[in-house]
Amino acid sequence: MASGAGDRLDHRALNRATLARQLLLGRVELPVTEAVARLAGLNAQDVEPPYLTLWARLAGFERDALTRARPGGPGGGPGDAAARHPAPGDRGRLPGLAPAAPAGHGPLRAGRPRPGRGRPGGPGRGGPVPLVLVEAWLGRPPTAGSPEDLILRHLTAFGPASVADVQAWSGLTRLREPMERLGGGLRRFRDEHGRQLYDLPDAPGPDPGVASPVRFLPPFDNLLLAHADRGRVMTDEVRRRVCVGAVVEPTVLVDGQVAAVWKQVRRGDRAVVEAEPLGPLAGPDREAVATEGLRLLRFAATDAAGHDVRVG
Repeated sequence: MASGAGDRLDHRALNRATLARQLLLGRVELPVTEAVARLAGLNAQDVEPPYLTLWARLAGFERDALTRARPGGPGGGPGDAAARHPAPGDRGRLPGLAPAAPAGHGPLRAGRPRPGRGRPGGPGRGGPVPLVLVEAWLGRPPTAGSPEDLILRHLTAFGPASVADVQAWSGLTRLREPMERLGGGLRRFRDEHGRQLYDLPDAPGPDPGVASPVRFLPPFDNLLLAHADRGRVMTDEVRRRVCVGAVVEPTVLVDGQVAAVWKQVRRGDRAVVEAEPLGPLAGPDREAVATEGLRLLRFAATDAAGHDVRVG
C-alpha cells in the first residue's frame, strides 16, 4: 500500500534499507545469477572487482561460481570474466555482466572483445581490461526497457531513492514524469533534508537498529555510485578522499559507513591488506576490520605463503 508523502526516513533507516538491498547486512545464500540481477549488475572495469563484489555479499561464494555463470561458461578463468564474447545461446544469461562504458574510462573500442590477460592475485594486479561497446558484447543494440522499468530496477537494487538519484545512476534525464506515473504504486518518504524519496510498495524495511558488519568493497562498487546524494553511506569529506577524479577507491564499511580505504600488496611471499582509516576507529572496529581483512586474503590471495592485515 502506498504511503503518504510526509513519512520520514532518518539517515540510519535510509542507510540500513540501502545496505539490505545491496546484500550487505549479512551474507546471503543466492545463486550468482540471481545475485547479479538483485544488485543491478556488477562493475567489471577490471578483472577482480566482480569476484570481490559477490564475495562481500554471498555466503560461501567461490570464484568458480561466477566463472561458470558468466557468458563463456566453464573452462575460462577470471582473466576473461569481463572481456569474452559469449556464444549466441549465452547472451542474456547475465545481462548485468555486459561491459559498461562509463564516462572518463577507456580505451573504448567498437570491435569484438579480446580474451583477458590471466588470473590476478588481487585488486589492481590483473592489468587493464579492454572496454567495449555493449553492442559488441550482445551482438545487437541494447534494449534498456521503459524508463519505468529502469526506475523499478534501481529501487530494487538500491532502496529508497529520489528522482535525482535514479538519474545520476542511469545517466538519463527527465525521469520525474515516469517516476510520478509510478508514484501511485510506490511508497513515498522524505529524508532528513526534506527531499522526496520513492520506494517499492512491499520492500522490506530493516530495523534501523540492526548491526551492520564490516565489509571490504572493491573499487567502483555500485553502492558508492548509485545515488546523487551519497550521504547515506559516506560524508562529503570522506567522498572527496574516496572519489578522486574518475577513480573510486576500494573501501571498508564500518557500521554501514565508509570508514577506510584499502589495498592489497605483496611483501615477499606474503599477501598484505593495508587499510587506511578515514577517521578515528575504535578498538573493536579495528579488530573487526583486521578479521575481515584476513578473510578477504584467504579468498583473494590463495597463492601467498601467508597473510597479514595492517590497519592505520
